[in-house]
Amino acid sequence: MKRPQALFLDIDGTILRSNHCLSTRVRDAVAALEKAGTLVCLATGRSWEALYPLYKELNLHGPTVCYNGAMIVRDSSGHVVAEHCLEEQTGRFIVDYARLHQYQMVAYQNGTMFYEHEGEEMEAYIERVKIPAQKTDFSQDSLRFTKAIIFGEPESLLEPKAYLEKELGSHLSATFSSPRFLELMAGGVDKGAGLREVCR
Repeated sequence: MKRPQALFLDIDGTILRSNHCLSTRVRDAVAALEKAGTLVCLATGRSWEALYPLYKELNLHGPTVCYNGAMIVRDSSGHVVAEHCLEEQTGRFIVDYARLHQYQMVAYQNGTMFYEHEGEEMEAYIERVKIPAQKTDFSQDSLRFTKAIIFGEPESLLEPKAYLEKELGSHLSATFSSPRFLELMAGGVDKGAGLREVCR
């Protein structure tokens, strides 16, 4: 069988167990692929800052697709070679919509996660992602986010997804990273586009 030049791996729900830990079998398999000359790349919705401990644990050296394709990191240095942010006007529209309908929301910018409202769910999410988090007033900040996430019950997120896609059109890319997380990126952004960018 011909050896693949590169292998792209998702993280959550794929190579990590349900407790968010890496198994020895997966670690050994990745090491064997790298030793055989296959470039192993991670492709994830996570930020580079949240991803780096796993990247280091797997002893990887190549590029990484972060934020579901909105950012490409070159190597272990963390150097960003491409970033596709939401336009300011698009970010403002999302914030206004989330506020109007009282959705919990976070946004990522320059390696930091920002949020407006505290609560148990927000505390649990901050603990889960393990990156710098800062409470803010989105009215005062630049809204050129790398990614935004609206939280909610699975059935309650179908309407905002449809509405935002309709109103923002090609300026928005929306996807579910889990039934409770509606992820919002710049138009044209997805993991497939990120993979093609890395391959180029």
